[in-house]
Amino acid sequence: MKTKHENIHTYSWKGLNDLGHLIKGTSIAASFKNLQTELRLRNVKLIKARKKLPSLLRLNKTIKAKEIVLFSQYLSDLIAAKIPLVRALEIIAQGHTNFYFKTILSKIKDNISAGNLLHVSLSLHPDYFNPLFINLIAAGEKSGTLESMLKILTLYLQKIATLKNRIIKMMYYPLFVSITATIVTTALLVFIVPQFENLFKSFEAELPWFTQSIILLSRTMAHNGTLIFLAVAVCIAGLVFLSHHSPKFNRCVDLWSLKIPIFGKIVQKAIITRTMITLATTLSAGMPLIECLEITAAVANNHYFKCAFLALRSGVTSGHSLYSLFNAQKIFPTMVGQMILVGEESGNIQDILKRIAFLYEEDLETSLNAMTALAEPLIMLFLALIIGSFVLALYLPIFRLGTIV
Repeated sequence: MKTKHENIHTYSWKGLNDLGHLIKGTSIAASFKNLQTELRLRNVKLIKARKKLPSLLRLNKTIKAKEIVLFSQYLSDLIAAKIPLVRALEIIAQGHTNFYFKTILSKIKDNISAGNLLHVSLSLHPDYFNPLFINLIAAGEKSGTLESMLKILTLYLQKIATLKNRIIKMMYYPLFVSITATIVTTALLVFIVPQFENLFKSFEAELPWFTQSIILLSRTMAHNGTLIFLAVAVCIAGLVFLSHHSPKFNRCVDLWSLKIPIFGKIVQKAIITRTMITLATTLSAGMPLIECLEITAAVANNHYFKCAFLALRSGVTSGHSLYSLFNAQKIFPTMVGQMILVGEESGNIQDILKRIAFLYEEDLETSLNAMTALAEPLIMLFLALIIGSFVLALYLPIFRLGTIV
């Protein structure tokens, strides 16, 4: 689930209602045009609007995935208690501490009050409610089973959140140690090495090449530190820009993430686990297979897996069996195709998909644990080599001077 914010502003506005009376209000919208559309749905003709400056307490526009899970769970519980949908949204919003999520819920409530369905209102905020979320809600509203769909959705979101947390936990330690190593190395080069350089000048002797290399690196950091920092910052900003504006760059990243040794297999297992859970969830909700494959493609979060699922959808439309289609897509391991065949032959494809997801989730857990166990000693060895190299470079001239004396 994405947690980046939409480009939304708060507007103070004046307008005329359907009786011609002047009314005032405050709304949030992505643009002035979107505000006009929203008010038109409420039978209000916009006369004047201005953007409000955000309060410092309201600058946070992040909605965490956990908050979306809790929203789904609370809404399911309130609907089960026979509380009207609009009132349920009010209750959830009132109990929320995230102002931005409150405003999103307020917009959803207003759209429903204007006569729109819940899934239509949610679809106006695609950064937070993905196609699976919206389509399951739509199926629940259409069949009159919104409560049960929300329960299915909550379980799905919890599984995906758990999977994501496991991967983040595995990446946290190496990332933390890498940042620490960078800070320590920079501190040694900027603060410690120059002091030893002043000491070495009094020796009036040629320094070992290794020590000279470290001193040269230290001088480079001292004289060009700002330039190096700016260069790194520009590179990071450039990568962020490309990730948001260059589909070709994102395709390269997606391909690289699957091809990199060891880590690529973990990425593949994580995507297969997530997509199989998605496919099984949508099928168990009674949605058509073609629509399930389309939704799964939308939440794959990898260009090549997305293309694979769209190809599966096209093949199913043409009348091909799911097994033959999975077997033709080389991005899926052979075992996936074989299990799909068993599911088709037994007429129990939903359970087979759940079984595939379970097996790959277990395999992913084993791989993550193994990688973490391997990474810890390697990282410690790497740190020891860095610090040891500095110690050797700085004390080697002193040791050599001692032997000469």
